[in-house]
Amino acid sequence: VAPLRKPSSLFFLLFSRLYQFLQLYIPLSAVEVSKAVFFDLDGTLIDHSSAARFARKVTFAKFAEEIEVSQNEFAQLWQARNSLYYNRYANGDIEMDEYRRMVASAVADNNSALCREVYHAYYDAYRSSWVAFPDAKPCLHELHNSYYLGVLSNGDEQHVWEKLERTG
Repeated sequence: VAPLRKPSSLFFLLFSRLYQFLQLYIPLSAVEVSKAVFFDLDGTLIDHSSAARFARKVTFAKFAEEIEVSQNEFAQLWQARNSLYYNRYANGDIEMDEYRRMVASAVADNNSALCREVYHAYYDAYRSSWVAFPDAKPCLHELHNSYYLGVLSNGDEQHVWEKLERTG
């Protein structure tokens, strides 16, 4: 499994809420809670970075004539916008459609129809390349009889379930 990275404040918020949920709805003793293992979804169980990199390449190739920047600039603009607007979406400041439009507008000049096409091409390519890291399934299988297992994510719940289902 990928090495641990410094957790964000959002991670602690999610973990805190999950722990409160467990205490309220599942009567677990302190000993049982210590037997729980939580995994971050993207970057630990699922190779998000490779999927995103692949999706950017496919999207750039499909829209190269409409996009007036180099492939490298496209990747940098997309990543910067994605980070900025995903955090706003995750915080509830904007809706998913607005997030998608704002990310794609980095390369599609706020042309609504083109933004939709660009983002959908990106997302289709991204979804098609979701894969679990090779050691994820063996690790989960090894732990599942001895520990409570959980997945933490700052992603949209529907997408989290879809990723888990598609990657096994």
